Amino acid sequence: MVEDNKLNMMHDSLNIFEDISNNQWFKNTTIILFLNKYDLFKEKIAKKSLKICFPDFRGGKNSDNALKYIKQKFLSLVRDKEKNIQVHVTVALDTEQVRVVFNAAKEIILNNALDSDFGL
Repeated sequence: MVEDNKLNMMHDSLNIFEDISNNQWFKNTTIILFLNKYDLFKEKIAKKSLKICFPDFRGGKNSDNALKYIKQKFLSLVRDKEKNIQVHVTVALDTEQVRVVFNAAKEIILNNALDSDFGL
């Protein structure tokens, strides 16, 4: 994969997510989407509207509206609407939050392994 300097990083992330989530090799795989650096995202949205990147965004400089929009953008790219997609909004510097998210991810992985190995 070659990085395109003209492509916004958010659009680039959306393209990569679309490729991975719809790849036949991951057809039966739960996907965990981490939306990290939420603290920085909130600061940025307070100054500049998401409309700069996404002209159809109508949520102004409200970080909750922007986050909801971004989540929906990612989830709308998944063709199989039955696919299990776990979305976690994180601030990597918040060690307790990272621990909770890590434990949730670990549980998903273990449950998937049990389901495929033992048919539970």
